[in-house]
Formats: sequence, structure tokens, C-alpha cells
Amino acid sequence: MAEEKKITCVICPNSCVVTVKYEGENIIEVTGHNCKRGLKYASAEAIHPVRSLSTTVRCKNGRVVAVKTNVPVPKENVYDVMWEINHFTAPDDISFGDVVIPHVYGLDADVVVIGG
Repeated sequence: MAEEKKITCVICPNSCVVTVKYEGENIIEVTGHNCKRGLKYASAEAIHPVRSLSTTVRCKNGRVVAVKTNVPVPKENVYDVMWEINHFTAPDDISFGDVVIPHVYGLDADVVVIGG
């Protein structure tokens, strides 16, 4: 049986409300988008939503550094990934671009230093 989701596209300022009809992982119909990027975004968001995460980690010396995932992670794993990041203490000698948590939560995503 086909399902339907209404998704507000966040790719551009138009904020189109896109309707995606799908069955399992098969897209049946997408309407309401004003561009190809919106079509691609809404289709992916309906079937396999992902999120990029940016946060901070504390080093052993108390310094706080900004980090992010190098690729978006599945939406259903966001809280688990954040739990792992929040319970991690980085070494003091990290710097920009260093991977501080490889394969966070067993995913194909690394947590990388972006500042601090």
C-alpha cells in the first residue's frame, strides 16, 4: 500500500511543500517541487532521511573544540551518535581536520574537528 509524506524542502529559500508518494523504497510520485534539487531532496528525505551533525567535544585539558560529522548520518541514529559524541573526551593535541571519532556509532561517518 502506498504511503504519502508532505515535506518542506530546505534546499533553497522557496521552501516548497513537496508531496512524496512511495511504496517501500520505491518512489511513485513527487509533486509540489519547483526545481530538480527539491525533487532529489524530498525523495531522499521520504525514504532515507539523513542529518549532518555539528557540536562540540571537550578535551582532557578542558578546552572545547567544534566538530562535525564528515557525512550526514541516518536520522534514526542521530540521538545515538550524539550520545557517543557527548560521552567522548578528546586528547589535548587535536587540531583542525583531525578525526576524533572514526566510524561513530559503527556508521560510515567520522567526527572531525572543525574549529577551536
